[in-house]
Amino acid sequence: MMKDKELKPYGSGFFYRIPVGIKVGFFKWWIAGAVYFFLGFGSAPELQGSPVHIFSMGAVLGLLNSYVVAPVVRDMTRINPPENPWLTVRRRGPLGTLMNILAGVMLVGLVVLSYVGINSVYTRISGTEGAVLLQVEPILFGLFYLTYEFLWRLLVRVLDKRRGH
Repeated sequence: MMKDKELKPYGSGFFYRIPVGIKVGFFKWWIAGAVYFFLGFGSAPELQGSPVHIFSMGAVLGLLNSYVVAPVVRDMTRINPPENPWLTVRRRGPLGTLMNILAGVMLVGLVVLSYVGINSVYTRISGTEGAVLLQVEPILFGLFYLTYEFLWRLLVRVLDKRRGH
């Protein structure tokens, strides 16, 4: 009698047993951190936090969501986009890409506002002008991005239930 490993070589093993949500979350966190690593660390210090910087990082994340993350998530979950709860934007095509870019810019803007807010609260509490508690770095940037992306998907899911979809 054949074992499960022989019948489905890619459907068994350690990574197969990890829940889909954890795999998708790790992948999205890694993509966001990599984008910050290359664009955040790679840009001039005077550009960091500027509207151009926020737009460029959001646009790159939106394009990666459309052309890298969405196909991988679809293959991981085996769920098509209109019903896939793991996608930031569930629409395909040029309109879906545009929506992903806009969502990416919005999410990166929220991440930047989080850093600014946390550091300004710390400055007021500590009483030192210009004190920085959190420096922007890929790991925490990806975690903030993933948190806001999760809240976005949760909001979309709640709105879908209210509309009866």
